[in-house]
Amino acid sequence: MKNDSGFTLVEMMIAIAIIGVLAAVTVPNFKKYQAKSKVVEAKMQLASAYTAEKGFYQLFDMYATCLDYMGFDPTNEIDRRHFAIGFPNFQANIDPGFYNSAVGERMVASECPRDLVDTPGSSVFLAGKAVGSAVMNTLADFQAAVPVTSNDISMAGPVVPDDVQSGLGTQSDNDSQTFVIAAAGYIDSQNLTPDVSALWSIDQDKKIKNHRPGY
Repeated sequence: MKNDSGFTLVEMMIAIAIIGVLAAVTVPNFKKYQAKSKVVEAKMQLASAYTAEKGFYQLFDMYATCLDYMGFDPTNEIDRRHFAIGFPNFQANIDPGFYNSAVGERMVASECPRDLVDTPGSSVFLAGKAVGSAVMNTLADFQAAVPVTSNDISMAGPVVPDDVQSGLGTQSDNDSQTFVIAAAGYIDSQNLTPDVSALWSIDQDKKIKNHRPGY
């Protein structure tokens, strides 16, 4: 008697169902893993910017927003970066005394003005690598991605006594100085607007915070 070999229809349906379940579990997890792997870029860029600020402080006893003058300039890496980084919304409340002293120590005022506005290539470095069709490559998007006043994800630095206001940027008075640098970018194809982009920051105490996961 001849024995038939192969899969029955029921067995094939069971196999297809199992594959479907595995795909439903594996694909989202893989996408999440891909998104999380991009976060390393933000942390590395923030650490580099932090080092530049601290080096600048050692020279001039103050923090500032002129990152390029400090030696932090990732412009040549723009096509490889998902994250924009820098000071997109700030009040550079730099005490005049500190600033004038820095100029006296040969800081070039034209390269690092006290009232520096948001400037791509100086205080802000935009991204060039897209996820889907979105890339954090405009100052407007970067500013929209970094809230300053929201209570739940506030990017404002510590309130410094005697300052007029606190904000994202640098602040100083006779007693203390602070800074908060932001990094925002698109890392997941389901989160492609500034308000849901990945958002990280670092402050003068080297505290790295994740304000939004972005995936």
